[in-house]
Amino acid sequence: MPNGHGWKPTDASEETSLSTGTDSSVPASDDSPRPGLLRGTDREPDSALPAGQDQERDIQLEHKQDAQLDQGHGFASALITWQAVHGRHDLPWQGTHDPYRIWISEIMLQQTQVSAVISYFTRFMERFPTVAALAEAHTDEVLALWSGLGYYARARNLHRAARAVISVHQGRFPVTRDVLETLPGIGRSTAAAIAAFASGAREAILDGNVKRVLSRHFAIPGFPGAKTVEMRLWRLAESLLPDHALPAYTQALMDLGATVCTRARPRCAACPLAASCLALRSDRVNAFPEPRPRRARPLRQQTLWLLVDRASCLLERRPPAGIWGGLWSLPEQLPSWVQGMQSHGMQAQGMQAQGRQAQGMPAPGESLQVRHEFTHFSLDITVETRWIDRDGAPPHRVTDETAAVRAVADAGSEQRWLHYDEALQLGLPAPIRRILEGQCAAGLFSGHVAHSGRTEAAPGARLDLPAQAPAACGPAEGAGPRPAES
Repeated sequence: MPNGHGWKPTDASEETSLSTGTDSSVPASDDSPRPGLLRGTDREPDSALPAGQDQERDIQLEHKQDAQLDQGHGFASALITWQAVHGRHDLPWQGTHDPYRIWISEIMLQQTQVSAVISYFTRFMERFPTVAALAEAHTDEVLALWSGLGYYARARNLHRAARAVISVHQGRFPVTRDVLETLPGIGRSTAAAIAAFASGAREAILDGNVKRVLSRHFAIPGFPGAKTVEMRLWRLAESLLPDHALPAYTQALMDLGATVCTRARPRCAACPLAASCLALRSDRVNAFPEPRPRRARPLRQQTLWLLVDRASCLLERRPPAGIWGGLWSLPEQLPSWVQGMQSHGMQAQGMQAQGRQAQGMPAPGESLQVRHEFTHFSLDITVETRWIDRDGAPPHRVTDETAAVRAVADAGSEQRWLHYDEALQLGLPAPIRRILEGQCAAGLFSGHVAHSGRTEAAPGARLDLPAQAPAACGPAEGAGPRPAES
C-alpha cells in the first residue's frame, strides 16, 4: 500500500512487471496469465519451515512481542515527532482530506516509486478532477493516461470503483475502511490509509515499507509475504496505533520506510526508533525482513506481428483481464485475412545501415528480438514485420487525443489500423511503445512526418523508405505519457 500522503514502497522490482504485487489491494487473479502471451502461475508458499520449527518460532515471537508492546506509546510518539520535522509534506496529493484524491494517489503508489507517480498523478487529476469525471470516461482514456505505470489491473479497477461510487454510493466517496474494502482494487491496507488520511480513522496500515520497519524493529523472522508472518505483523501494527494524530502517525511510518529504514543501505543513525530497534541492537539489520524464497525464474517466448501500411500499423485490444489487459498491442497471430493478401517482408531500400545500428533496431522486415522483464518471469518477444497493401485510403486522421481514443473505442473492433501518432495516444504496454518508436526512428513508418507537413501516399501506392530516419518521430500534441520504463 502506498502512502496516501507520502511514499509507496516498491519491495518488488520496479514496475517492469505487470503481475500483481503482494498487497491484497491488487487482486492476484486480475493479472493472471491468459492463453497466448503468458501461461502458468507464480504463487509463493506461505512458509518454508517444518511445522514443529514454525510452532516453536511462534512461541518465541509472541514472548518477544509481549515484552516490546509496552513501548507502543513511545514508538508512536517518536514517529509523530520525527515526521513533523523530517517527513514529506509537499507531495501533490498531500494537504487534503478529499478521499478521491487520496484514493488516486494510494492506487498509483502501489508497487511504484513516488518519483514515477508525481507526473502521472498531476495529469490524471487534470483530466479527471472528480470521481464523476473518471466514471464517465471510456476505459481507453483511463488506460492511455496510465500507460507506463504498469500493473494495469490497478487502472481497470480504478475505473470500475469510480463507477461503483456513482451507482452504489450516489457519488459520495466512502471514508470508512469496511466500505472502502468493498470497492474493486482496494484491500485492507489501502482502505486503512484512505480512512486515516481522509477522516483520521484509527486504522492500521501494512504496506511494504511498514512490514520492513516492523520486521526490523521487533526482529520478526520469516518472509513478510507468508500468511503466518503477515498476520503477526497485522496484530503488531494494530497494537501500536496511537490514540490521536493518526494521519501524522500513518505518514510517519510510510516516510520512515521510504527514506530511512530502506531495503538497501538503511540510515540507522537517522532513525528515531534506533534506541529500541532489536535488529540494530543485535547488529542484524540486513537480516530483516527475510527475503522471498528463491525460485527459478521462468523464461517465456512470444511472437508478435507488426503489420505496416505506410504510416499506419495494425493493433489489437487485449482481453480486459490478464497481462496488459485492455491495452492495445501488436497481434499475437498473423490475421487470416493477411494470408490472402499480397504481403511480404519489407526491404530496407536506400536505408543506411549505420543509421539503423545507431538506433539499435534491425532493418524493416527482419525479426526484432526484445526481452521484457516481469516480476516473476522474463519474456522474449520476437517481432515479425510485414508491409501490407490495403485497398482504399488510409484511416481518417484524428489529432485530438480524446477524440482518437473514442474513435477507436466506438469502432467496436478488437483490431484496428491506426496512424503512428494515433497509436501512441492510446494505452500501450511499454515494450510495444518502445518497439513502435524505435521502428519509426529506423524509417519503418515511411509516410510519417511528425506534427506538421504530414504526407501519405495515394491509396494503393508504395513509398520508398527514406535515406535516413525522420528528424522527429514523436506523438502528436497532447499525446499520453511516454516513460522510459513500464
